[in-house]
Amino acid sequence: MLTSQKLQMPPVMNERSPDDHKDSVIARNPGLCGILPANQKLAFVDIGLDSSRRRRLILIREADGTLRHAYASERDRLNQIFFPLPGRRLRTPSLFRDANLEVALKNGLHEYVLDLILIQFEPDSPDYIRISQRVYNDAVAKIWACYQTASDQSENDSANIVTRLRLTRHYGPFALYVISRLQRPACLVQEALFHQALDTVYRLLILTSLLHPESNFAMKAVEQGIPSSTPERDHFVPVNKIILDIVRTFIDTWPLEPEQKNQLDLSLAQCYQFDDTETADMHSEAP
Repeated sequence: MLTSQKLQMPPVMNERSPDDHKDSVIARNPGLCGILPANQKLAFVDIGLDSSRRRRLILIREADGTLRHAYASERDRLNQIFFPLPGRRLRTPSLFRDANLEVALKNGLHEYVLDLILIQFEPDSPDYIRISQRVYNDAVAKIWACYQTASDQSENDSANIVTRLRLTRHYGPFALYVISRLQRPACLVQEALFHQALDTVYRLLILTSLLHPESNFAMKAVEQGIPSSTPERDHFVPVNKIILDIVRTFIDTWPLEPEQKNQLDLSLAQCYQFDDTETADMHSEAP
């Protein structure tokens, strides 16, 4: 069970609404003012095991006598005190300070940071969303640069960041963010195409078509047989030739910078060449 949880794709959620201080108040009891020191509060926590972390009743009595529901940050902290999750700390790790996070990303620790925020924060918390998007943006910014350099790709650490993410559970939310929020699917297509991961390329193009149905690419891709609705988990992946033809359509119809188009053209040509060679070898081995 624990293994399957660690392999599961992290949830993608909207940021939770800010605390409404007025609606959270249950009662105001001025007669209780002064019983507690001004800098202290009383917390009342339902410790029943049948309550979830999100639905558990948690109340706060302020020093001025106000009784209210706990704010989100207080709820997270009290849940961790009474029902601690393995690896989660009461205080935010110093790694998530801007300067330290910048160093971690420069050293290519993107997967480590994503693993850690998944432990430390709830997936709808502002900190989780802010840090995860910063990691995604940093990874995206390094994709094209590594393919535009003349250095050996195997020696370029930037070239491996997205490739490593592609092999983890974080790739799904990462791809969704890049394609939906940034509207820059070309960088992910380039990385997967360069490594001839055509099944990933095909799924990226499906996601692009679904998220941008009014784009020229989506309308032409549907004519080529790409699904126009969310496919089943075990959706059939077509042969390489069909996938490469859809990539050709993507390059021709999606808005791209000239240098990006050149890089995609080069990667596509290499895939066509490899596919033709593989097909020729299969025919030569046939009786």
